This record gives sequence, C-alpha cells and structure tokens, in this order.
Amino acid sequence: MSSAHDWINNPLDIVDGMFAAAQTELASGWELKVVEFFKDKLKEDTLAAVPSLNDIPLHYLKPNSLVKFRCLIQDMFDPEFYMGTYETVDPSTKAKVSRCGRYKDVTECGVDLNSRNTVTAERQTFYCVPIPGENTWNPTEQHGNGECKRQETEAPSNQKTSASHLDLNFPLPGEKGPSCLVKVRYRSSLSALFATVSAVQFSRGCSELMHVTCCC
Repeated sequence: MSSAHDWINNPLDIVDGMFAAAQTELASGWELKVVEFFKDKLKEDTLAAVPSLNDIPLHYLKPNSLVKFRCLIQDMFDPEFYMGTYETVDPSTKAKVSRCGRYKDVTECGVDLNSRNTVTAERQTFYCVPIPGENTWNPTEQHGNGECKRQETEAPSNQKTSASHLDLNFPLPGEKGPSCLVKVRYRSSLSALFATVSAVQFSRGCSELMHVTCCC
C-alpha cells in the first residue's frame, strides 16, 4: 500500500509502476487504473494533505509532485500531440525499454524514433490564473485544511528569478500568484474541468487526468 508520501511526492513513480506492470498483461487497462487509484486517494480527508499552488510558494514545492490549484481558465490552446508510449534504446546493450509519456513534458534520452510501438496521444492545454480578486474580497479563503497556508511571497535570495518582463495576462491589474499551463489528457474530463475551479494535478510536472507546468 502506498503511503501519502509516495503518491503525493512521487506520483509519477506510481504511474510508471502501473505502466511497467501492464507490459506483461494482455488486457490491463492501466490508464483507468491510474485514474481510479488517485480518485480513491483524493478523498475529503486526504485532499487537505495535497499542497496548494495558491498557498505555498513554488520554491517550496517538490518537482513532479502532486498539487492542487484553485484557478480561472484564461485561455485555451490548440490540441497538442505527444508520445503517450515510446521505446528507448540502451546505447551499450541495444536493449529496448517501453516508456510512458503521460503526465510528462519531456521524454527519456535515447528515444527510438523508428519504433513500431510508439503511440501518439492528444492533450488539450489551458492557460490558468488565480481567481481574479479573490485575495481582495476573501483573504481568509480556506483551502482544504481550514487555514490559509501562504507562507511567504518571495523566494530565498539564492533562488530568485526575474519575471518582471513577463506579461502573465492577469484579468485584473496588480494580481499576483502563479500562472500555469494545465494539460488535460481526455475529452471526458473537460466537463469536470469547466464545472469547477479546483483541480488536482502533477506539478511540472491526478485525480482528473491532467498535469500543470508553472509559467512563473
């Protein structure tokens, strides 16, 4: 049984594990198993343990961890095609290994571009920003654990990066917070995405079949 530390801090390890196990099964349906696994984990009593992009500065979040984000969909991009499944080749042994490309922005090194086992998949990308004016009219908004956990707004001096030149296209002037690219894998989850402004995703890096890449 996976601990909270496993499925929150290293969710991609669980996805890769289910994918690897499926390679020896004829009809595994591993994608649905991944969805059901995280849906089962993300109950009301455990959702509070998932870090929130609204409350915690990005430099405190572990890359490729599970996060939640209360947001507004600001824009939608054209569908994006990616390698859902692909093979890599070991340069020394020439051995081939099947890899999972879901919930990731980049592939592993040594991709076999001529493999017949490559599966191209499609995902939809949304540009999302914090809910406009929420901090102004509701500064004590509760996010899961009953208290606002925003710890600080500035990164440590050795981690600061300049983003003043970026136009994050917030609806209201003076807005602060992360803007993110939320990538949805299946069309069936689009209705759920538009029905609520609360989403659970993989940071840069899933209960709702999506992952998020922070723009700032």
